[in-house]
Amino acid sequence: MNAPGVVSLHAKLLEASVREQLVDDVTQIIQRVPFIERYPTRLFDPGLISELAEASDKLAAKVADLQEAQGADR
Repeated sequence: MNAPGVVSLHAKLLEASVREQLVDDVTQIIQRVPFIERYPTRLFDPGLISELAEASDKLAAKVADLQEAQGADR
């Protein structure tokens, strides 16, 4: 059985790793938006538009949840 300090250290390292991956993922999304904005409208077929709309809706919902949680923390 691990000592409480060891488990806590492991949990902190794991959280730091997950947070780093999260920052990388969000950064990639942010960096891709300007490229998507530049594509001509004619290149977006209905299926691609639908997928983009669904992803956008999910991202907007997540941002709203995060803002609500952040407001509750204050």
